Amino acid sequence: MNREFNNDRGSIVVLCLMIMVLITLGGIAALNMTSVEFQIAGGDKRNLDDFQKAEAGLNYARANFGLIYINDDGAGNPLYTHTHDGDTTYIDTLKVQDASFNNTTALRDILPSIAAVSFIYTRPDADGVDRDIALIEVRCITRLAYTTILSVAANEVPLLNHIGPPPEGYDAKFCGRFFEITSTALGGGGDPTRATIQGGFTYPEELEKYTSWAALF
Repeated sequence: MNREFNNDRGSIVVLCLMIMVLITLGGIAALNMTSVEFQIAGGDKRNLDDFQKAEAGLNYARANFGLIYINDDGAGNPLYTHTHDGDTTYIDTLKVQDASFNNTTALRDILPSIAAVSFIYTRPDADGVDRDIALIEVRCITRLAYTTILSVAANEVPLLNHIGPPPEGYDAKFCGRFFEITSTALGGGGDPTRATIQGGFTYPEELEKYTSWAALF
C-alpha cells in the first residue's frame, strides 16, 4: 500500500510540475504578445505623429508662403540662407547668372532655372521651447532644382510648362512660376523621417513676371 501511495504522490508532483511549466510558458507567451502589441502601438503612434508633423509643416508653408517668398521669418530676419553647412557652391552657381545674388537672396528674386530654398519649421512646445517639426523645401518646378540642397523627394516632382498666353490686359508672353512644397517630418534627433507630404502653390506676384524670363524656356 505504501508503494502505491508513493507512486500516486509522485504522479501528483509530476502533474503539478507540468501544470506549473504550462502556466509559466503561457505567461511568457502572454508577456511576449503584450510586448509586441506595445511595439506595434508605439510604431503606429510614431507614424501618426510624423504624419501630423509633415502636415503641419505643409500647412505652415502654404499659410506663410508670402514670408517664404521674400525670405522673412515674420520678425524681419532671414527665414533661410543659401550656405547649407558651409557649402557656397549654390551661391557661386547663381552668381554666374546674377552678380547680386547673396547668402539671403529671397525666393522671389532667384532665377527660375535654379530657384530652390529649404529651412526647418519649428514650433514651441507646452514649455515654450522651440522644437523642430519639419524640413520645408520649396522649388520652382519650371526647371530642375539645384539638387545638392534638396531631398530626392523634392527633386522628383515633375516639371511644368510655365509658358502660356498673357493674362487679360497684358500683351507680352506670360511666364508665371508654380512652386512645389515638400514637408518632411523631423524625428527627435532632428533627422528626417519617412513621413513626407507635398503640395503645389502659386503666388499672385508671379503673374506679373513674364517677359524677362521668357528666354529661359
